[in-house]
Amino acid sequence: MSDFFRNFAREIIYYPYRMSNILAKSDKGLRVIWLILLLLLATVQATWAQTDVAENEGDEPRDSVFVSILTCAPGVEAYDLYGHTALRICDTRQNFDRVYNYGIYSFNQPNFVWHFILGKTDYTMMSTTPALFMAAYAAEGRSVSEQVLQLTPEQVGIVARIVYENECTPNWTYHYRYSDDNCTTRVIDAVHYALKASGSRMVLPDTMQITTYREMIRRYAAVYPWTEFSDDLLMGAELDREAMGMAQLFLPQRAAEILQGTMVQNTQGEVYPLVRENRILVERPALKPDHTSITPMIFCVSLLVLMLLFTYYEMARQKNFWVCDAVLLAAQGLAGCIITFLFFLSQHPGMDSNWLVLLLNPLPLLLLWPVIRSQRRGSRFHLYFYAVNGDLYLILLLIAALNIQDFPRGFLYLAGCLLIRALKHVITGIKKIKETKKNS
Repeated sequence: MSDFFRNFAREIIYYPYRMSNILAKSDKGLRVIWLILLLLLATVQATWAQTDVAENEGDEPRDSVFVSILTCAPGVEAYDLYGHTALRICDTRQNFDRVYNYGIYSFNQPNFVWHFILGKTDYTMMSTTPALFMAAYAAEGRSVSEQVLQLTPEQVGIVARIVYENECTPNWTYHYRYSDDNCTTRVIDAVHYALKASGSRMVLPDTMQITTYREMIRRYAAVYPWTEFSDDLLMGAELDREAMGMAQLFLPQRAAEILQGTMVQNTQGEVYPLVRENRILVERPALKPDHTSITPMIFCVSLLVLMLLFTYYEMARQKNFWVCDAVLLAAQGLAGCIITFLFFLSQHPGMDSNWLVLLLNPLPLLLLWPVIRSQRRGSRFHLYFYAVNGDLYLILLLIAALNIQDFPRGFLYLAGCLLIRALKHVITGIKKIKETKKNS
């Protein structure tokens, strides 16, 4: 098969649910054409898959029945940045080999984007063949690794029963939570339950470092600094608590790392590795970091320095550049609309514990005109506003110093611009008040 046709087949036969979306949007005539094309490409894909299996036959795990965990490398999209996890169950004697994917969602669901923002998104599970699964990720340039687990036939049966019940239950869904209920935790929980139900237990590595949810998320988002900064901006104090034990296995690559050193202790007291064999199913170059010359930290520090110089020049010339304050307050208020909205309405973990809402809220936007008018007329209203704004910044500094919440790297420098402007207006305002009293 030519490379062109193979890539075309990969894109068309990505997942069955994608084809169902295409068919749903097409008229009757086009549906017939799509179905014929799907059958033709499925035949070609099956032939290709058989060829690939024959070429790699010597790499198959030794047992005829096994369970393995598939870990997919991160992608370039924001929702693919942390990778993906799936579960594979294979029984070569029964000619059965399926991959179970708990990360299925559809943008065609009614109000999907709105529900996703609010943290009310329901995900489902769908199975496919390993060939189709690997072809989809290969087409995206993402590697797929496999960890074959050392499970007994009883434990394999328990895992198979769990995924079978999920797959066969009509309209089965689960409420997605990125820190404790996602495609990775569903797979890990199935394996953990199978071990526990058979009297065995998982023994996590002693070398696991104590870390927080935020630190783990930062680690895997660091390849794209601006994405890391924006995600960090939305996460609250709840995600700064320590993730202990199994709680660290919510990110695909982190889970794969921990499972590599995890042991199993059975009812006889025997201890053996959980992962029996490692395989690379799809090998692609790793995601290249975004080597942007302007990182969030550089941007925030530079803006702070420029604001210091600008304010010094303004005070030295006894000017009142109110346009600068208007831009800052508008930016503060607009960012505050997003933070406040998520703080009160979103069900995503950690959104309702974000102390940035003290400084980033809609009030600066609502009070923008009265504050700027007060500056231009020389009344005292803007002095009270800037005094409160400065105090809120100092409260955030105290929260950071007490380790109540770890704010995004560089944010306090960025917010320092608001403190500089607040100090400038309060200092000049007090001077004017004293001069007025002295002259009177």
